[in-house]
Amino acid sequence: MAAPLSRRSLLLAGAGGLTLAFLPGVAGARSSALAGPTTSGEPFAALVRRWRERITGDAASTPETVADPQVRAALERLDGAAEQLLADLVSDPDRDRLWPDLPLFPLSNNNHGLTYERVYELARAWACGGRLHHDPRLLAAIRDGLAFLHQVAYHPGITPSGNWWWWEIGNPRAVLDTCVLVADELPRSELADYTAAVGHFSPDPNYRGRGTGTPETGANRVDKAMITFLRGLLQEDSEVVALGRDALSDTEGGGAHSVFRYVTSGDGFYRDGSFIQHGNLPYVGTYGVVALSGIGDLLYLGHSSPWAVTDPAVTNLFDTVDASFAPFIRDGHMFDTVRGRAVSRQREPDAYWGQRTMGALLLLSGLAGPAYGPRFRGLTKGWLERNPPAPFEPSIDLDSLHRAAALVADDTSAVPQPVGHQVFPNQDRMVHHRPEWSFTVSLSSERIARFEAGNEENARGWYLGDGMTYLYLADDPGHYAADYWPTVNSYRHAGITRRVREREEMWEGWTGTPPGRNAWVGGCAVAGRYGATGMDFTDEDGTLSARKSWFSLDDEVVALGAGIVSDDDLPVETVIDNRAYAPGRARRVMTPRGRLRGDGEQRLDSPDWLHVEGVGGYVFPRGGTVHVLDEQRRGAWSDINTGADNAGDDEIKTRRYTTLWFGHDLSGGHGDYAYVVVPGASVGRTRRRAAERDVTVLANNANVQAISQRSTGLVLANFFAASHTALVEADAPCSVGAAATGDELVVAVADPSRRDGPPVRVTFGALSGLRPLRLPDTITVVSANPLTLDCATTGTDGAVHEARFTRRER
Repeated sequence: MAAPLSRRSLLLAGAGGLTLAFLPGVAGARSSALAGPTTSGEPFAALVRRWRERITGDAASTPETVADPQVRAALERLDGAAEQLLADLVSDPDRDRLWPDLPLFPLSNNNHGLTYERVYELARAWACGGRLHHDPRLLAAIRDGLAFLHQVAYHPGITPSGNWWWWEIGNPRAVLDTCVLVADELPRSELADYTAAVGHFSPDPNYRGRGTGTPETGANRVDKAMITFLRGLLQEDSEVVALGRDALSDTEGGGAHSVFRYVTSGDGFYRDGSFIQHGNLPYVGTYGVVALSGIGDLLYLGHSSPWAVTDPAVTNLFDTVDASFAPFIRDGHMFDTVRGRAVSRQREPDAYWGQRTMGALLLLSGLAGPAYGPRFRGLTKGWLERNPPAPFEPSIDLDSLHRAAALVADDTSAVPQPVGHQVFPNQDRMVHHRPEWSFTVSLSSERIARFEAGNEENARGWYLGDGMTYLYLADDPGHYAADYWPTVNSYRHAGITRRVREREEMWEGWTGTPPGRNAWVGGCAVAGRYGATGMDFTDEDGTLSARKSWFSLDDEVVALGAGIVSDDDLPVETVIDNRAYAPGRARRVMTPRGRLRGDGEQRLDSPDWLHVEGVGGYVFPRGGTVHVLDEQRRGAWSDINTGADNAGDDEIKTRRYTTLWFGHDLSGGHGDYAYVVVPGASVGRTRRRAAERDVTVLANNANVQAISQRSTGLVLANFFAASHTALVEADAPCSVGAAATGDELVVAVADPSRRDGPPVRVTFGALSGLRPLRLPDTITVVSANPLTLDCATTGTDGAVHEARFTRRER
């Protein structure tokens, strides 16, 4: 029996291929090929054909591309899955389902949606260029399946139950895409019945429910806009087509929920690059990709037709590629920190969503014009070249396989791996990139959720937003993809501080995105290269609290924690790292006293450093009790996800882990920690890093955490309250940094707490005699000796304010 496909996968895979040549633009474009009276039926038929070719990948049917090994293999997989579905189809005239494992009743079980998706897969095999192309057995099964489901599960006389998504998005899209593929084989009466059912359950893309519910936002609005557009084409109703197109711009609501405009709260894209879905969860890695690719599909489908998208704000969408998507992709892998509960989906690893983004960019590169197209192709080529050997995973659609292979072979210049540091205040995220590694932290606050669980997905996601750190290495790009999530100890994610206790798994009946408890979460970037990240942390029930910081430098990340207090007697620990490695491979852990030997847990008292082979070095400037655990762990994807369409299988996976953590002694009232991660360092370099003391911890307490670096003159500090250090002081909460870049000094200030009040005053005691080169309106120089600044942060939503100075005469 074929496994049910992910509903999101189906929607994206349904946009199977782009067949038009590169298009010159989107705004106001019209072409005589598709122009004409809307009553003639010709423009509708032309766009239905266009979408049919988009689904099947017209190029994939040519002898040249079918000969391509990846395309041929993809067609074979599609044909094989269809043959299995056909063999398992229930033919009993008294049947109550189409496949034995998907009982349709009660309809609240959502199996009607999964059944529609299987019918759509049959239609794809029938329409694509494989060996089942136009097989009459498939066509008969498709028509029979559509008729049966319409009769018993999805017609206007049925009252919806279960998950609303299936009734308003999942079923409609599968129905419409199936109808597009076999439209020429369906009697008009059947086509009218099926599209009428879609119109009944999803009549207005602007709203959830039957036109009277909550306004749709973000990716869900995009999905419904596409559904309405397709329904209008099949019904040959110009007003319905226009309703779908105009929903993107929310013309009905005066643009309040336009997907092309930046939002300041709730779902959508923010000017700082953040993307939120479900009200308070960073989700550019899944829902954001759905929005990006869905809008691209509508731009493509409507181009040069009477229903072309002409909203000039569409360029904001193109800008999100660099602002929102590219920062969270490394070597083709989408960072899990922005994938929400999708991390628990077996068939959607980080590379899957990275490659879906690439597919969207390959499409948009031909729609966005010369100002954007070359950049989109260059980004995609860079990711593909740094993620060999195959450009795409097997689940990616035929046309994307073909176009990716063509891109790799052409003369497009690849965009190199970026170097820099970015903060995203509106989603409590940061990214730090270096040529050989990338680092990010998942945070939560009063504004942003700790995690998302629901629909029987992500059952052990308790600590994902509590300061979990991710380290991506160039020579281990798939670390978080290769069965990490079902096998990792979900109580010991890297970076978190937690009480040692059992937690209840979040299964049926549990849903939600619980926010954090405190306001001070965020940080600053300095000169686009270095960064300070901090978190005023309180755990989920208010028992444990801590102040946590991560300072990101050229070759290392310094992590500090202080003010660790718990109201109960449970043990408390901070996890330094938790790294998996391939089965059968031994990972050596070296210490100043030699190699650690043996499995199980070992305790080290105040080590200067540790080295984990294949990862790098860990330096402990203030000692502490470090625990090292080498263990083999087992688990199945079904342990963390049993969702209707995203369930993992029961196969037991095995991975070996090296876990490092501090055990905190809180008998003195509070605890603290300090450690440095040096990614990719050798044993010798780790030893030298521990001895040279290039980085100094200026302060590590509940009010301020700060460091300086002697070799670069860098200073980074997080002030949770007014405080001072030897080099910098502040009279209010803020995150600050100063760095020299050539003849200039760059100073950055942000207020992650978003307080209302007078400007924050920051004084750099060792800096004087500087002249301002560039000051934003929010920064005022109070004194040059020492350098003292007032920064007006009220109303700026945690944004970074950067000023530049020089010692040269002007």
